[in-house]
Amino acid sequence: MRQLIVTPQARRDLLESAEYLQQEGGLALAERFLEAVHQDFGLLVRMPESGSCCGFTGAITRQIRRWPVSHFENWLIFYLPQRSGVQIVRVVHGARDIESLFDK
Repeated sequence: MRQLIVTPQARRDLLESAEYLQQEGGLALAERFLEAVHQDFGLLVRMPESGSCCGFTGAITRQIRRWPVSHFENWLIFYLPQRSGVQIVRVVHGARDIESLFDK
């Protein structure tokens, strides 16, 4: 069985995004977002090569792929495919300076 690993930073990203969506659009919107993310995580575990390569240049970040959150396409899931499944690295809004998030 394939494994899903969600990093602490990705968990913080999800909390912050859900809080933002709740403030802007209400609890139902935040819940729909979290449900969409959960479903997409399941899809990525089953088909880890589904997302597109980000094209980062670092040794580790070169392997990072991205997937838009279903019905919330402005939010992106960044993940690393692994033999045993996937590791979710970040879940962020696409308007952010994405490359700077991975420079650290």
